[in-house]
Amino acid sequence: MDHGSVVPEIVSFHVLEEMTDSFSEYRKLGSGSYGEVYMGESKDGKKIAVKMLHDIIGLNNDQFDTECLNLASLRHHNIVQLVGYCHETRREYIRYKGKVVHAQQIKRALCLEYMYNGSLETFLSDKLKGNDWSTRYAIIKGICNGLKYLHEELEPPMYHLDLKLANILLNENMVPKIADFGLSRFFEGQKPQRTKSIIGTRGYLPPEYIDGEIISVKSDIFSLGVVIIKIVTGPKGYFRRAEMTSQQLTKNVLEKWRKKIHATSDYELESYSKQVKRCVEIALSCLEADRSNRPSIGDIIRKLNETEAMHQIDSGFTYDKGLSFSSINQSPRLKMTTSAKCRVLTSRSLRIANNQPQYWKWIPAPDSTSRFAECAELLSVYFLAVIGEIPPRDLSAGTSYAVYLVYKLARTTYGLRGSVQTSSLRLHGERIVPGSTRGVSLHPEGRGSANDVTYPNARGDGWLELRLAEFENDDEMLTERGVIVDLREENDSVQKKGLIIGGVEFRSN
Repeated sequence: MDHGSVVPEIVSFHVLEEMTDSFSEYRKLGSGSYGEVYMGESKDGKKIAVKMLHDIIGLNNDQFDTECLNLASLRHHNIVQLVGYCHETRREYIRYKGKVVHAQQIKRALCLEYMYNGSLETFLSDKLKGNDWSTRYAIIKGICNGLKYLHEELEPPMYHLDLKLANILLNENMVPKIADFGLSRFFEGQKPQRTKSIIGTRGYLPPEYIDGEIISVKSDIFSLGVVIIKIVTGPKGYFRRAEMTSQQLTKNVLEKWRKKIHATSDYELESYSKQVKRCVEIALSCLEADRSNRPSIGDIIRKLNETEAMHQIDSGFTYDKGLSFSSINQSPRLKMTTSAKCRVLTSRSLRIANNQPQYWKWIPAPDSTSRFAECAELLSVYFLAVIGEIPPRDLSAGTSYAVYLVYKLARTTYGLRGSVQTSSLRLHGERIVPGSTRGVSLHPEGRGSANDVTYPNARGDGWLELRLAEFENDDEMLTERGVIVDLREENDSVQKKGLIIGGVEFRSN
């Protein structure tokens, strides 16, 4: 099946039987009130999750088709993607009142993308996993982004109504994805509604539903608060919160995490501690008994972005008469390859903001002919900044240079198309060279749409190059400690992924 298709495929029940070995027990991933989930595997090795639905009273064919269409319309990297479905009526022999009779059996199944790391509930219950704060914070942020898509980016908005640890799945890169939309509904307007339907899971339900059967956008927010508390404190932490005040809970959680966080500096420890504290505060605000006092998901995202920006500044920057970056790892500051007309700073020597393995990873060069032994691949950031620095004395005196970022785009990218970054040339101590600041675009699409934006060019070796700056290495420049080229995008409302950095070239003109 084509996982990238917009319209989910119709899959025959026979094919699903083959993919799941006739729904064998060893293929079962889990079960719930609405059905069992199995791992299906095609002949070419692709895996999917097959959710076989029980016969549910009140679920007719039109409703099932509508639910499939609703699920198919959800396109977000923090929402589990529907890739196919099965809806067949078969004549089978069944036993009824002690007799074997012919009957029509309706087979309904949803085919979903396969999540290699299972549910968040299982992940948090494994004491050997999930103990680093960076991973947990990234999971919290991803869940919030998925919920923001449902609440504020869909028209009309959708309420999940059963948000819980078991319904958040983790892919091979630990990216969280909200799943199980069996209870979800589209709602016109924001007014609370009364329902006679049974929704949600005990322990995640807001008091207004328990007491008055009222549902609203704030129902999901309450459930989100429970989820965040359990991520931060552990699965049993939500119930312990009733035993102490909000201040005591925050202090207790913060003390425990400060002992577990592996920070490379005091600045980083304090930065992570601020994230922990902010997440606890957000969770407690989501759990307000009065739903009108709970924040919107947009408010939550803004608060997380503010804290995240501060973390990136604390852990990714140091101050020395201005702004500089810490390296993405502890490799030597400068690694260069040299030719008569070109100096290359490899990706290991660049200074990249947000230097954590859940945001960037090292990979071998995509092709064997590349001059780069390895590259830095962007997994997910909101604040993007890449810096290359070289002492002018290492360049030829009296020579004009142009500076290029050399990179590729991964097969899957987001947040780069249509966005504009800023490049500038600085001297050591945060002195920007006058006239050097410009708008640039990392994505080649959109070329020509803006006259004041520099776009990349394709090179003969399969890489892209983006011209970032020019300068004259004259006598005045040679007295400088370092010349710094700075590429960044500070739009923290847009998540970015799919940039593969080879290095920065300083080429003589």
